[in-house]
Amino acid sequence: MNGFFEKAAQAAFLMLIFETAWLGSGTRAYFFMPMFVCAFASLAFTYFALNKQARADILKFPILLTGTGFAALGIIQYLNAKGTAVYAENFSYVADENFIQYLPTSIRDAFSNGNSIFASAKIFAAAMAATSAYFLFRNKRFRKNAMIFLAANIALAALYAIAQKRAGIKPMYGVLYSDADIYGTFFLSNAFGAFLCLGMAVWLALSSRFARSGNVALCALSGLSAALCFASTIYSESYGAAVCAGMIAASALTIWIFKKWGKTAGFAATVSAALALSACAYAAMPHIPNDLKGKMEESAASRCQFYKTTLDGIMENPVYGVGGGSFGRAIGMAAIKRQSGKNGSYKLVAHAHSDILNYLAEYGLLGALLAMPTLFFFAKKTRRNFGNFDSGNWIAISGLAISLLHSATDQHLSIPSTMIAFAVVAVWGIGFTEEDKCAGS
Repeated sequence: MNGFFEKAAQAAFLMLIFETAWLGSGTRAYFFMPMFVCAFASLAFTYFALNKQARADILKFPILLTGTGFAALGIIQYLNAKGTAVYAENFSYVADENFIQYLPTSIRDAFSNGNSIFASAKIFAAAMAATSAYFLFRNKRFRKNAMIFLAANIALAALYAIAQKRAGIKPMYGVLYSDADIYGTFFLSNAFGAFLCLGMAVWLALSSRFARSGNVALCALSGLSAALCFASTIYSESYGAAVCAGMIAASALTIWIFKKWGKTAGFAATVSAALALSACAYAAMPHIPNDLKGKMEESAASRCQFYKTTLDGIMENPVYGVGGGSFGRAIGMAAIKRQSGKNGSYKLVAHAHSDILNYLAEYGLLGALLAMPTLFFFAKKTRRNFGNFDSGNWIAISGLAISLLHSATDQHLSIPSTMIAFAVVAVWGIGFTEEDKCAGS
C-alpha cells in the first residue's frame, strides 16, 4: 500500500468510528452527512493506497456492489416518484405525480425528512465502511487498534449515557433540543441498547484474545468494559436490548466452555443453562408487576399489528416495494385508511418495528437480490475461515446473530451508527482470523 494514502484512509476510518458513537446516531441528516463523508474519504484513500490489481478488486468487492446498487436504486426511486409530500401550515399530504409504473418508485420528500436517497445513502455508507475495513484490516496491527478504538468509544458512550440519565439531562449533551426518547448519544434508548450490545460483544471477543495471549491486565480491562456496556444496556430500560445483552454474555460463557472442555461439556452446559433459564422464567411469570405486564402485552399487540400491516404492504408491492424511506407515507397511510370505521386520530407509523420486514416493504424482491452479493461474500468467508475461528470470532459472530435476531423485532439496523458498527464488526469477526495476518485476502 502507498504509505500516505493508507494513513489517510486509516485516519478517515477512525474518524468515522468516532462519529458513530458520538454524532447523534446519524438519524438526522446533519449528523449523518459527516459520517457519509468520512466513509467515502476512507474508501477513496484506500483505493489510491492499493496497487493496480487490488484497485480492480475493490471496485468489484461484493459489499460495495450491494451498496452501489442500493444507491442507484434510491436515485431511481426519487426521480420516478409516484407522489410528493406537501407540507401546509398545520397538516401535510401526498400529491400524486406521473410516474413509470414498471420502474421502482417512492414518495418524494426532502432529504432531511428521510427520502429514498437518504435511505439508500445509509446503506451505501455502511457498505463503504465495510469495504474500507476489509482492505485496511489486512494490516493486522491496524485491525486490532481499530477494533479497540471502536469498542473504547462505545464503552465511553455507555458511561456517558449512565451519567446523562442520572443527571437528568434530557437533550443530547444538554444543548441539542429534542422531544425524543434520548439515551446517551442516540435518539432512541432501544437503538442505543442495541449499539451497546455490539460493543459488549467486541469487548468480550477482545478479552478472549487477550487472555489467550497471556495479557491478564488487558483481559481484565476488556471484561470490565464489557460489563460497563452491559450495565448501561440495563440502565437504558430497553427490555429487548437487555435480553440481547444477557444472551451475548451467555453465548460468550458457552463458547468459553466449548473451547476449554470440549463439545460434550459445552452441550451439557448449554442444555443445563437453557433448562435453568426456562425454569426461572416460568417461576417468575406470576410475579411480574402488572404495569410491566401491561406494557409487554401492549408492545406485543402493537407489533403484531405493525407486522400484519407490513406484510399486507409487501404482498401489494412484492417486486420493487414502496420505495426507500416511504414506509410511513405509503404503508402507514394504508393502515389508517383501513381504520375508517373507527373514530379518533392516528399517529403515522414510520417504521415496521422489524428491520427485515421494513427493508422488504421498501425495496421488495429487488432489494433482496441486491443484498445477495454481500450474503454470498460472508457465506464464502465463513466456509473458508471456519476451521480457524477462535473464541473471539465466535463471540463476535454470536453478537452479530443476536443483533440480527433483535433487528427482526425492532429498528436499530436502520440507524446509521448501528448499521456502520454492525458492518465493521461483521468484516472483523467473519472475514479475518487471529492466526493469519491476511486471512481475509
